[in-house]
Amino acid sequence: MRVELVEFPGLKRVIEAEVSPEESLDALKVAYQELKHRVRLPGFRQGHIPRPVLERYFGKDVEANVRERLLNQGLEEAIEKYSLELATRPKLVEDLAFTPGELCRFRLEVELKPKISLKPLETFQIVDDSNVSVTDDEVLSMLAYLQKVNAPYASLSSGDTLLPEDLVRLKGAFHEQRGEAHEVELEGIVDSEFRLVLDPRHAPLQPESPWDGEGEFVYTGDFPYLPSIPEIVRGKRGTLRARLVHAQRKQLPVLDDEFAKDLGLSTLDELKGRVRDDLQREKESRVKELLKEKVANALMEGHDVGLPEGVLEEAIQRHIAALERSGDHKDIDKDKVHAWVTRQLKWHYLSEALIRQAGIEVGDAEVEAFLRRRFSDKGVALPSGLYDEARRVLLDEKLYDYLLANVTLRRGDAA
Repeated sequence: MRVELVEFPGLKRVIEAEVSPEESLDALKVAYQELKHRVRLPGFRQGHIPRPVLERYFGKDVEANVRERLLNQGLEEAIEKYSLELATRPKLVEDLAFTPGELCRFRLEVELKPKISLKPLETFQIVDDSNVSVTDDEVLSMLAYLQKVNAPYASLSSGDTLLPEDLVRLKGAFHEQRGEAHEVELEGIVDSEFRLVLDPRHAPLQPESPWDGEGEFVYTGDFPYLPSIPEIVRGKRGTLRARLVHAQRKQLPVLDDEFAKDLGLSTLDELKGRVRDDLQREKESRVKELLKEKVANALMEGHDVGLPEGVLEEAIQRHIAALERSGDHKDIDKDKVHAWVTRQLKWHYLSEALIRQAGIEVGDAEVEAFLRRRFSDKGVALPSGLYDEARRVLLDEKLYDYLLANVTLRRGDAA
C-alpha cells in the first residue's frame, strides 16, 4: 500500500492511500480464509466451505470488512511512516468504492497534536508573594462564625420586635387565581428587608406592603418548587395572606470551655488552636492553587501552543451545550467560553508534553492507594471511571511538584 501525507496550514493533514489490485485480492483472500473457519452452514463441514458459497451468503459483508481493514491499515502505515500524533479521529473525505482486483484510493483527513518546543524551566521566573500566616483577627472571626452557626434558637415573646435573621412561622391562606383557597404554613428566615427567605438558593418572598412581623404578610406571585413549600401550592400563582404564629431568635453562646466541649474539644484554647490549624491548611491549599495557576500561566505565555481547529471548535460546542443543559444558557458569553476553552486546551497539550519530558508516571498501586484514602470502606466496589480521574489528579500533582522544583521561584512582598 502506498501512503502519502499532504500538509495544510495549521495542524490539518490529509492521508492519501492507494491499494493495488493485487493487495485488494490478497486482503479478500485472507478474509474468506478467516471466515470459513468461523461460520457454520448446513451441509458443509466447518473450515471446508467453498469460497463461492461464502461469497453467495456473505460477499457484501466481507467486502465491507476488507474495505474497513484497508482503511485502518493505511492509517496505521501513515502514522508509523510520518510519526503522526493524532488529535482527532480520522475523517474519510474521498473514498472510491472497493472493487476486488481494481485499484482503490482513499483520502483521510486528520488533525495532529501540536508539537511543542519546550524551553528550559529554569528560565521561567515566578514571583511567590504568598502569605500563609494566620492572624489573631482571623481566628476571632472564625470563632464568631462558629458561635453563630452553633447558636440555639429561643422563642420570642409576643411583644418582641422581629429582627433580621429571626426564624418565623406563618399561618394563613393561599388563594389561587381562580379563587380556590388552601390553608398553608410556612417557615423561613427574615432578611434585612423583612422578606421571607425559604431557601438561600431561591429569591425571598417580597411582601406587598411593609411588614414588621406583627401585621399581615401578603405576597402575590409564583410559588417556588421547594420542599419547604406545601405541595398543594408549589409552582402555582396566587396570593398568600398569613400572620405570624411563632418566632425564634438565635442566642449566641458564651465563648468559653463549655462551648469548646459542645464542639468535641476540651478547652477554649484547644478550640482556638484547632481553628488556627484549619485556617492554616486552608490558606496553604489556596496559596498552592494560586501559585500553580501562576506557573501554568507563565508556561503558556512562554510557549507557542497551536491548537487543532476542529478540536477547539468541538470543545467549545460541548461546553456551550453543557451550559445550556445546566440552565445557564441565557447569559452565555461566547467570547468568554472561547477564551476559557482555549486556555484549557493549551494547558492540556502543554502539560502532556511536560509530563512526557519529565518521564512522570502513575502506577496502578498509586491510584488504588489514592482512592482507598478517600473511600475508607475497603468493601466498597469503586466505579471504574474513578480510576482514570484519580490517575489524572495524581499526574497533575506530580507535574506541579516537578515544575515547582525546576522553575525559578522568587520571593516577593505579600499583598
